[in-house]
Amino acid sequence: MAAGGTGEVRAGTRLAKHLEGYDVKLLHDRRISRRGNANIDHIAIGPGGVTVIDTKTHRGNIHVDRVGGLFSARRSVLMIGGRDQTSLIDGVERQIDLVRTRSDTSERIRSTSAAHSVFATSTVFQSSPS
Repeated sequence: MAAGGTGEVRAGTRLAKHLEGYDVKLLHDRRISRRGNANIDHIAIGPGGVTVIDTKTHRGNIHVDRVGGLFSARRSVLMIGGRDQTSLIDGVERQIDLVRTRSDTSERIRSTSAAHSVFATSTVFQSSPS
């Protein structure tokens, strides 16, 4: 099994253990139709909404830098182990869009990245109740 697959299984096991006893349904390794081997690693559905979880095996410190400003637009840059990994955010946002369009829900949808045994959570979509 590739490192990514091993990390996904390990994260899924830890999530299940951590959420045991809570009213949360976990879905693992959900295939994305018409996208080859693409998948969503984990989806947690509970009273707080829907959380899309993308598992990565990157090592190193995780932090967000704010760059730009005076002569260019300010933006956030995801740094993992000293490397710009901002593209990971784009990937999970595409996954959230797929879940949103296929779930027909107004529930809050969040993303979580699991990297090197650290769970860094950020809300990237929140719809207002109608």
